[in-house]
Amino acid sequence: MLNKFFDLAPPVLIGVAVDVVVKKQDSLIAQWGIVDIQQQFLLLAILTFIVWTLESVFEYAYARLWRNLAQKNSARFAN
Repeated sequence: MLNKFFDLAPPVLIGVAVDVVVKKQDSLIAQWGIVDIQQQFLLLAILTFIVWTLESVFEYAYARLWRNLAQKNSARFAN
């Protein structure tokens, strides 16, 4: 489930970035208290890095769990 959550996070971050470009000081991030445009983009860059890192970690874990499950099932059915 976390894998799919982080798969959907990048489009949300792109939407927030567009919001910053269009609305500037009235964007969603500005409502959180970060009014400076450069600081808003810095926050988005940090969030993007975190999301991509976590997305990669959970994708790896997902693939590894499925591979192990497939190996266990094939060994079980081969006997």
